[in-house]
Amino acid sequence: MAYDRHDARVDFVRLVRTGAECEMVLVIGDRNNWGRRLGAAAIREGMKIAFLGMRAEKLVARIHPDNVRSLKAIRALRVPA
Repeated sequence: MAYDRHDARVDFVRLVRTGAECEMVLVIGDRNNWGRRLGAAAIREGMKIAFLGMRAEKLVARIHPDNVRSLKAIRALRVPA
């Protein structure tokens, strides 16, 4: 779970290790939290855990091409897609 600065739950992040890879699942269910850059922050923290904590060589996030918000969150991190 990921929390905002007021300790309110805002999203769910899961990292699944499969060999050298790690897959990230991120859900921000409450529409009131959409557009607040919480997804990008959660992705950034998930990357830290995957690479530094879990020692994954590769992090994968499967995003549907029509999911504009998820694609925008990934691009905001300035990482290769």
